[in-house]
Amino acid sequence: MLLKVIYTDKTIGIVDAARLEELMAKGTLGAFLRLDGWVIVGKDPIRRGGKMFHGADRRRQTCEGAGAFA
Repeated sequence: MLLKVIYTDKTIGIVDAARLEELMAKGTLGAFLRLDGWVIVGKDPIRRGGKMFHGADRRRQTCEGAGAFA
């Protein structure tokens, strides 16, 4: 998946999503565009490194109550 990015030197580019971690580690990525808007590196929350979540899974396990959304 290609993403629009703004580098720390204010230039604009398009990179593969797989390179985001590398660019952040180098300190050359200032921001990138997600579906819900721009993410400012160092300011906005970012999932990093594919770490596993070890908390309780709160996603709905069944379709009970789905009629309210249909």
